[in-house]
Amino acid sequence: MPEAARGPVLVAIAREAIAEQLGRGIVLARDEPWLAQPAASFVTLHLDELLRGCIGSIDARRPLAQDVAANARAAAFRDPRFEPLTVAQCDAGAIEVSVLSPRTA
Repeated sequence: MPEAARGPVLVAIAREAIAEQLGRGIVLARDEPWLAQPAASFVTLHLDELLRGCIGSIDARRPLAQDVAANARAAAFRDPRFEPLTVAQCDAGAIEVSVLSPRTA
């Protein structure tokens, strides 16, 4: 899959993970090989153009799809700076996913 097409897939995984946590759906299985590769990601949530949550991983310790889903749930419900996301906020919020390059020595 071309690099440019990966962003929407990652945002969809993040949105599905948040919706699943709210009892509104499931995270769909995707069989793209690049999603199974270990990678580190950050998921940032905005509501009305204001930061609403941001959680990420520094090191690649799990498959990218799992990392994005876990960080999306954490940003939405466990960022200590904010109250947990509500259903209404889930539908209105914007999601940004950043994939980190591997650390260098």
